[in-house]
Amino acid sequence: MKRLAHLMCAGLLGATTLTWASGGWEPDSRFFANQMPDRPIEAVITHPGNVYPEYRIAFLVHAWLVMNNRPLPTTLGHDMDHACCDQYRDYTAEAGGAAQDWTEAAKDLLGDANVPDAAKWFEGQYMESLNCYADAFNNAKATLEARQKSYPQETRWLKDWATGQNTVFENCDKQHVLPADAPANAPTWLKADRAYQQAAALFYQGEFTQAAQRFAFIAKDSQSPWSGMAPYLQARALVRTLGAGVNLNENGKTGFTPDQRKLSQTIEQLLLGVLKDPKREAYHSMARRLLRHSQTMTLPPETLLDMLGASLSNGGKPSSQDPAADFRNDLATLSSVYYRTTPTQRKPAKDDLIQWITAIKTRFNANEPSPPAAQARAQWQQTGKAHWLLAAMALGNPVQPEFTPLQEAAQAIHADPKHPAYLPISLQLARSQYLKQDWPALRATALALQKHPAVVQSASEQNIIKSLLLPTANNLDEFKQWSARQVVLRTDPETEKQQPTQQAEQQWDIDAISTFNALPLPAMVRLAERQVLANEKINTNGRGIWEIIWSRAVLLENWPIAKQAAEMQLKQLAEAKTPIPTLLKQFSEATAPEQWKRLALYRFAAKDEVVTPPLLPQDATLSPAPLLEMSLRDTYPDYSNHKWCELGATNQPAPLWLSPDEKQLWADEQNKLKAIPPDSVYYGQAVMAYAKTSPDDPMVAQMLSVAIKMSRYACKKPEVGTVSKQAFQLLKSKYAKSDWANQTKYWYEGR
Repeated sequence: MKRLAHLMCAGLLGATTLTWASGGWEPDSRFFANQMPDRPIEAVITHPGNVYPEYRIAFLVHAWLVMNNRPLPTTLGHDMDHACCDQYRDYTAEAGGAAQDWTEAAKDLLGDANVPDAAKWFEGQYMESLNCYADAFNNAKATLEARQKSYPQETRWLKDWATGQNTVFENCDKQHVLPADAPANAPTWLKADRAYQQAAALFYQGEFTQAAQRFAFIAKDSQSPWSGMAPYLQARALVRTLGAGVNLNENGKTGFTPDQRKLSQTIEQLLLGVLKDPKREAYHSMARRLLRHSQTMTLPPETLLDMLGASLSNGGKPSSQDPAADFRNDLATLSSVYYRTTPTQRKPAKDDLIQWITAIKTRFNANEPSPPAAQARAQWQQTGKAHWLLAAMALGNPVQPEFTPLQEAAQAIHADPKHPAYLPISLQLARSQYLKQDWPALRATALALQKHPAVVQSASEQNIIKSLLLPTANNLDEFKQWSARQVVLRTDPETEKQQPTQQAEQQWDIDAISTFNALPLPAMVRLAERQVLANEKINTNGRGIWEIIWSRAVLLENWPIAKQAAEMQLKQLAEAKTPIPTLLKQFSEATAPEQWKRLALYRFAAKDEVVTPPLLPQDATLSPAPLLEMSLRDTYPDYSNHKWCELGATNQPAPLWLSPDEKQLWADEQNKLKAIPPDSVYYGQAVMAYAKTSPDDPMVAQMLSVAIKMSRYACKKPEVGTVSKQAFQLLKSKYAKSDWANQTKYWYEGR
């Protein structure tokens, strides 16, 4: 996960190898990158895309800056990479490489035998417990080179310096050894450097109080080349002391003892002193970042968030010696601090940026009154800002009267493709049109968005647009084009680790599956004949689409289509050189409804012919596009334990591309499906009815047993237990001597 996120930030989406921790579970297919855009950061900056609640903080800050026409830092790509992904860098590997470079330089001076193996300095250390980072080794190498340049003739003392520095690094794994004091006859520069080396060694030992005292002494030595930096280093040691004693309570807030509060004040005084000293300008940026870090431990979360929001709202506006570094640090700090507490655990933010991020990340049910939606709407009415319009639309319910002014404002922005909020506002406009089922307006909006550069560059955004366009399809070709979605990510169901797909792979998302499940049988046949389904094997969990059509046709007693579906299955099996199921072959050869009904009952009970549900499954391996997620839910269940609970209950409208006759047939079939009871009830009633007319059929006992066992995993409804008990009594009374009666011990009421 850590390496993956960094690769995504770098835009290297095809550079990983798919490996999964879970055993037999198939990885979930994801049609949308829900944490960050699935395109390089530089492309995101050039052509901002939509705004989604799951996006990392860095991308939300960028969106706010763009929509408010704020200046963007020239290094924004690097800044966002740092903020969203530096936490996933392998700092241990970086430090190891820098340590190796240092030892090579030291060996040139001291000889191989006198320089320890750098690997021992990192034994037992991981990224979370790393003590010496790469910059420590890089600075040591640079200092050695500087001393060699300044004192090329003083080899003895240069060796003493390098030996002392190696001793400093012995403390990277907490060895608690100090470099020896410089000899009395050592040059002044070595004595000054040795004092610094000893203070650094104490710092790496974790003796922060002693290290701070040493750095304070160095700060007073005007002859030391380290005196300018020493107050900053003293403050850094004290920050470590403060951090070691700070605990966050359950609300993410800090509680200080009087000593800790005094220590925090000392730290602030030291760092402000550095910042006010023009002679220490070289250390101002580092001091500002350390001060911000100390504030994460000392300030209330709402105060700190408001400070960060105000700072980041300036974007790339020059306000310091190194504005890019300050912006990058604040962006990374906000990305961490924001999640330390929840909005309910802290006071409401005063800063506009933080208020907006909190609104965008709000979880809500659009069918219930939403205080955040009302707040966002009020903010937009007061300010007229596009980012608040976006939040109000994202949180609002388009069918409510108060949404009308929002939609009118969105229409005005959609008419101006150069508007900085064009794409996110236009997508929210399309969402409102979708939920209102205003298909002509939705089609025009979505087709216009298809050409936007951010959509062209992103498979995720293309999938969003296809989701919007699908209900507007006027013919089968458009349905085929817009139902097939590129899989963007695969997620391990056990570890939730996400990895980008290595090759193009298309599947149907839930909206396409819902549409298919609501089709009348002739339309299903047309889709199957024209092979419209994308990646049928995965979409049907290995079950053929013709088998699903067969099940639907049997339930609706459309025997011609059921026969056609059986014949098509046999054709596919023959082409694949797969054994032919006996009952399916007999069904295809039958010629009368009575024969088809009997063989269908046989197939339900057969051990070697598994009958599938009359619907495409909508299980956890498919993740719908987030823009429309709340509107793509229907009442079809998960089919892991039973074939169906109820049928025909769909909120999918009839597709526009159906003929008038097919639309009428769609309505008729939906009504018939609604009347069909749960699977165990349907099958139990059908078998008991068959037993009355054909009591001597040797398959009856087996079919009764199967009907009873189906009820064990059926949905919990009163009729499930009633029919299961009736079938059980019939099995035990009329077929008591059968093996099926002996192995059927109980009847069930569902679960």
